[in-house]
Amino acid sequence: MSGPHSQRTDALPYRIRESKRARRVLLRVLAEGALEVVVPTGFNPKHVPEIVSAHAGWIQRTRAHLERTQLLARAEKLPEEVWFRATGARVSVRYVPAPSDGLRLTHASPTEIRIEGDAANVEGCRSLLRRWLRGQAKRLLIPWLSRASQETGLRYKLAQVRSQQSRWGSCSARGTISLNDKLLFLPPELVRYVLVHELCHTVHLSHSTAYWDLVRQFEPDCSNLNATLRKANRFIPTWAC
Repeated sequence: MSGPHSQRTDALPYRIRESKRARRVLLRVLAEGALEVVVPTGFNPKHVPEIVSAHAGWIQRTRAHLERTQLLARAEKLPEEVWFRATGARVSVRYVPAPSDGLRLTHASPTEIRIEGDAANVEGCRSLLRRWLRGQAKRLLIPWLSRASQETGLRYKLAQVRSQQSRWGSCSARGTISLNDKLLFLPPELVRYVLVHELCHTVHLSHSTAYWDLVRQFEPDCSNLNATLRKANRFIPTWAC
């Protein structure tokens, strides 16, 4: 794999990186806003300006979206309180500056956590909070799924918690149920619906008529709950994303 080298076409600067693994030309807008053009080994670079120009609209839209996202992340303050709607728990967050380059999260009490160290490292604090969130989700959601399984009589093989971006949960053909750690921010009736939804997939993997008939046995209001769930991202604080 050769190193990147910079080029530009009109007002769209970019750099080319040759990759032995690439099967076609790929355009990537990097975190700093730079455009990287990944080309297969042996690809003639004279074709790159034409490709970049053809995708100029997409490049500009992607850069603008990236900039808006980064501005929002910088503008948002770190949370002083975390509210888990799923359980009703509220946990205060204290930031304790200390002469250290690292960060450490401790539980001062059941209702308070502390982040000690380089508290000015905003992204480091968010990363620590996200890891803490995943731990809390494992502690709370997996037993909740077990209770829902006993209540419905629907069995699963394995349960895990992940930081999923586009799904609240999933169920594999082998009966492994994955739950999104951000479920803790949702109202309890939505969390229960997600648990029932995935448990029913242990019987019917597809969203067939038989599947929805089974869901309605345990959640008669599943249509309204499903509609509400589609808008549930509004419950999620930005730091958790």
